[in-house]
Amino acid sequence: MYYKKLMDIFTTTDIEDIFPKISINTFDNFIRAQVMKKQRYISPYKFAYEHNITVNESVKFFMYFTGDDNLFEPIYYFECSRPSCYDSRIYLDINDLDRFICDECGKKYKFETIQRYIKVLFKLSDSLDLPKESKKITKKDPNSTYEALKELPPHLKLESPSHSASQQSFTSEGDELNPEEGVDLQLVMELNTKNDGTSISPAVERFKEAFMSLEEK
Repeated sequence: MYYKKLMDIFTTTDIEDIFPKISINTFDNFIRAQVMKKQRYISPYKFAYEHNITVNESVKFFMYFTGDDNLFEPIYYFECSRPSCYDSRIYLDINDLDRFICDECGKKYKFETIQRYIKVLFKLSDSLDLPKESKKITKKDPNSTYEALKELPPHLKLESPSHSASQQSFTSEGDELNPEEGVDLQLVMELNTKNDGTSISPAVERFKEAFMSLEEK
């Protein structure tokens, strides 16, 4: 099932045309390495560091594997401002998106207060079992033209909306990057778009629509 999902994405979408330098084997090996380290989440920051691409490109790449019975389940959260809370993260449910309460201390938040601080984690789906042995798969077209930067809106080519990690040069060692550091929701929503204006991940698009409906209230 795991390799079938990988193959489906690489053969039925435009991902290889946009990211021809990233093979199925490359991504498979990266995921396996994180699982071996017992990481709960798969980090676009670490993937960007290890494969010499920008964070924007890495996040866009992750969109192809996120939501709707895909490899990754998007986890949305913000952090409680009270330092006394042991687990400061407040996780959001798309079906109960107007509830912003810390279960630990009971503090309530208003949407306009926390909307800039919502982040996204990428959790490997619980329904997936990684095969014990890796499988080598050949790319369908190794001569595709690299167009990842062409696909990004001009204002995203050099920097992200607000997240300093998106602009960092990764001068620190890759192992020092926190795998549980989420990506700004605003960045995720902006990068979840193809050239033709359609969304890459329907699940992320649904969350965006729910999020935008709260802004209109």
